[in-house]
Amino acid sequence: MALTNQQIATRNSFLMVLEGTLFWAGLSFLEGNTVISVFMDQTTGSAAMAGLAATLKSGMFIVGQFILGMFVHRIRIQSHFMAIVGCLSRPLMLLMVPLLLGGLSGQAAAWVFLVLYSLLFFADGMVGLCWNEICARTLAPSRRGEVIALQQTFSGLVGLVSGAVIRQVFASEITMQQQFAIIFGLSGVLTTLDAVILCLIRDRKHASHPDMKPLSPARYMTTLVPLISGNPGVRRVLLARALYLLTLMSAPINILFGIRQGGLNAAQQATLVFMPVIGQIIAGVLWARVSKRLGYPIMMLMAEALGIACALLNLLCMWMARMGFSVMIPLSLAMILVSLNTSAYLAFQNHMVVIVPEDKRALYLVLASILMAPLSLATYFAGLISEQFGFLPVYLIMLAAGVCGVILIYRNFLSPNSPLPESDRRAEI
Repeated sequence: MALTNQQIATRNSFLMVLEGTLFWAGLSFLEGNTVISVFMDQTTGSAAMAGLAATLKSGMFIVGQFILGMFVHRIRIQSHFMAIVGCLSRPLMLLMVPLLLGGLSGQAAAWVFLVLYSLLFFADGMVGLCWNEICARTLAPSRRGEVIALQQTFSGLVGLVSGAVIRQVFASEITMQQQFAIIFGLSGVLTTLDAVILCLIRDRKHASHPDMKPLSPARYMTTLVPLISGNPGVRRVLLARALYLLTLMSAPINILFGIRQGGLNAAQQATLVFMPVIGQIIAGVLWARVSKRLGYPIMMLMAEALGIACALLNLLCMWMARMGFSVMIPLSLAMILVSLNTSAYLAFQNHMVVIVPEDKRALYLVLASILMAPLSLATYFAGLISEQFGFLPVYLIMLAAGVCGVILIYRNFLSPNSPLPESDRRAEI
């Protein structure tokens, strides 16, 4: 029996929270700011490689979205396609277990991991495009941000357990390969369970054109250009989002700062694993309330302001390290805030989704991914800059981006003198 739209909405609200909880819980074992940074440091000794992992995570997600965007109009049932891609990609991290236990180490281990990591997020770009389309079709605008925020909260609670497990694994006497085989294996188990839930999500009927040929990359790009040139509200959102992303560029090198300049011992380093989890839990509670009660423009402003706070805490860490004081407290706060702020991308994405035409929503999502693609290199360059010139330039770039972002958001989305129409500034949430 076919489900009504209300039944689909109720079903999807529950399943999407559960699915996201499992996926983000799985990713907590692949936490880029701690686990992956430590793995890259131990296998290659390079901060740039830690930044490269973060760049590939966001960059391959964008590539996946772009490629699917060229033929998404041909897919009759997007929920089925999403489930197939999820089932093929979510278990990829399980492959690291036999490889590490078989003796894979050093540069080879790092590059094999990066290939699997890239494939995971390439496929997630495709899953994410379908997921966002299904979410927008089946859930009310106010419910979308709440569902994603609840995902963050529940996965954060699970992340407390994963953080405790990771801490115990790092503190054990087993080899590096055995440590990461356990961590990556647990990640793979959770993301595989997530794939099962993806199969249960349902979609509403939607227009599709299965006989229409896929667009070539060049032609596809030509369809995207008018979208940005003809919509000043979207242009402002994307520029603000770019500045916001720059405020997050220190995420994968924070723990490396603590190791290399902060003088943190092994126990303190292991404790830092919990900081991103704490930030994730706070993010779920905070952003769910902010998006529902205050709206996305206020949430965007808060995201830029938190970026400034992150930069100032990083600068405080530098000063305290030079003065011989412990950096544990300010560094922990910086890592919590960066993790908390990472989820705030929802404000920029959801505000854009609300102000664009429904029939072009997928195109705008892909357009946003393409335009943000160069910013995926920010974390890689943060690693390079920190190795060549120290951490100070990275923190100053973050601070400048945050200040510019606050000014841009206020002037265009909150000021009474904004040049944007009311529909672009205070869209219904």
